[in-house]
Amino acid sequence: MREGTIATQKGRSTGSNRQERATGTANRHQPRIAVLVDGGSAAASEIVASALRVHAGALVVGQRTYGHGSVQTIMPLQNGAAIKLTTGRWYDAADVLLEGNGLRPDVELPTPPDKLLAGVEDPWIDRAVELLRSQRH
Repeated sequence: MREGTIATQKGRSTGSNRQERATGTANRHQPRIAVLVDGGSAAASEIVASALRVHAGALVVGQRTYGHGSVQTIMPLQNGAAIKLTTGRWYDAADVLLEGNGLRPDVELPTPPDKLLAGVEDPWIDRAVELLRSQRH
């Protein structure tokens, strides 16, 4: 993965902002990567999919992700209780807010029929492999 921003946490004040970065170098013989996502993909999986797309040229395949990008902090109270507050938001490698938006795939696929979900065949994996094979680097 190339060097660059993986995700940015933006808080209520500029002093609470934080950026996570990749420090790798681009590999001339980078393998082709497909990342499968759907509405159940949230938070860290959205950040990883975006970082692989932006910095490693990965192809994101499937359906829009859930869109969970809130940063929550638990603050203890004097009486022993605690309160959980949303103190920031996560932005993906392309600096797009994840919360409420999710990550759009490069190639959108229909939901497979339930009978396929229970079986050995996986049309999404088959389609992702087909897409990777058709790419020429």
